[in-house]
Amino acid sequence: MISEESNNYWQKIAAWCGPVYAAVFIIFWGVLGHNLPPPSATFGPQELMDKYYLPYHDQILLGNVVSCVFGMGYCIWSAQLGIMMWKREKYPILAWTQIIGGVLTGWVLTEVPAMWVTCAYMTGTLSAEHIWALHTEAWFIWTQTVWITWIQVFAAGVFAFLKHGEPRLFPKWCGWVGMASALTITPWFLVPYHKTGPFSIGGLEVFWGAYGAWILFFVSFSVPMLQNLKRVRIPAVPGIGQAISRNQFEA
Repeated sequence: MISEESNNYWQKIAAWCGPVYAAVFIIFWGVLGHNLPPPSATFGPQELMDKYYLPYHDQILLGNVVSCVFGMGYCIWSAQLGIMMWKREKYPILAWTQIIGGVLTGWVLTEVPAMWVTCAYMTGTLSAEHIWALHTEAWFIWTQTVWITWIQVFAAGVFAFLKHGEPRLFPKWCGWVGMASALTITPWFLVPYHKTGPFSIGGLEVFWGAYGAWILFFVSFSVPMLQNLKRVRIPAVPGIGQAISRNQFEA
C-alpha cells in the first residue's frame, strides 16, 4: 500500500511538471525554435524556406524535438490540478472538465511540434510548397483546437470563484485570471481569415495577448498548488467507481 508520505511526494512532482514544462516550452519552442514571434502568415512557400527553415534549420529541429519530449508535462500538471479540485467538489464536473481539457491540450503540445519537426527534417527533400502546407496545417491545428484549452481554463476559473471549503484552494482572483485566459484565446477561430493584424498567426492578440494571459493563468494556479501541497498532505483520490457510487447517494 502506498504511504501518505509517498503519495504526497508524487503529487509534488506532478505539480512541478507544469512549471518545468512552461520553462522548457519558452526556451526551446519560443527562443530556440524562433517563434518569438513565429514566421509571418504572409510568407509564401519559398519565403518560408529562405527566411525560416533554411537559416534556422538545426535550431528549429532541436527546439521542437525537446518540446515534444516535455509536452506531456502539461498533462501531468493538469491531472494534479484536477485531483486537487476533485477533493473539494462533491460532484467533480469542473475537475473532470479541467482534466480532459488539460490532457487533450498536452496532446496538441506534443503532436503539433512533431509536425514542425517533420518540416525541418524534410527541408531539402520535399518541395517548398509541401513544407509550407504542412507548416500551415500545424498552425491551424494549434489554433483551431484551442477550445479544448478553453474548457480547461474556464473550468479552473469557475472553480476558483466558488467556495469549496476553507482554506480556499485558490484565491478568488484566480477565477478572473481563468476567465481572462478563456477570453483571450476565444478569437483564435479568426486565424484562418487573417494573414496580418492582431488576429493573425503571431498577431498582437492571438499570440502576445493570449500567451501572456495563459502564462498568467499558469503561474496563478501553480503557486497555490505548490503552497497547498506544502501545507497539507493530500490523500489519494478514490477510484472512479468509488467516487461515482459515493457521490450518487450523498445528499
